[in-house]
Amino acid sequence: MRTNDQDVGALRRALLPLLWMFVLLNMIYADILSLMDPASPIRRIMVGTARVPAGLLVGAILMETSIGMVLLSRILPRQANRYANIAAVVINIPAVLLGGRGAYYYFFAGIETLGMIAILFLVIRWPEPDPEKTIGPNQAPVPTPLPVTSPAGQEDVPAGGRGSS
Repeated sequence: MRTNDQDVGALRRALLPLLWMFVLLNMIYADILSLMDPASPIRRIMVGTARVPAGLLVGAILMETSIGMVLLSRILPRQANRYANIAAVVINIPAVLLGGRGAYYYFFAGIETLGMIAILFLVIRWPEPDPEKTIGPNQAPVPTPLPVTSPAGQEDVPAGGRGSS
């Protein structure tokens, strides 16, 4: 069964925020586990290793790109949605792959990367809507006239009734 362009767009609008939440939850849990790992860069920061405030700001901005995409991927128009998702994936994949150490972290990084590749695949393959089939926000669908039929054996009666002249 083939779906129309509006169905495909609606499915992508529903699926993209779910994929971003999946990626984000994996990022958060990987960071939580990193707090328990004495060799983790996050743990060293938490126990007092000096950190430049600008580095914390960069980390906050990086996380906000994923958090923001949960909302933006739902509300942005198709073209802006594609650009925003591609930019967020391109920014986040290297950060995820270079962000931690240890087998547990590499496991999470692999899952997060696969999630972001799925996001990239969805937005790159998002078809452009067919203008012939799309109804804009200020357009109403053109009604199809219904055929006028009368029950079998009866004549259509003029508006004035029988015998009126």
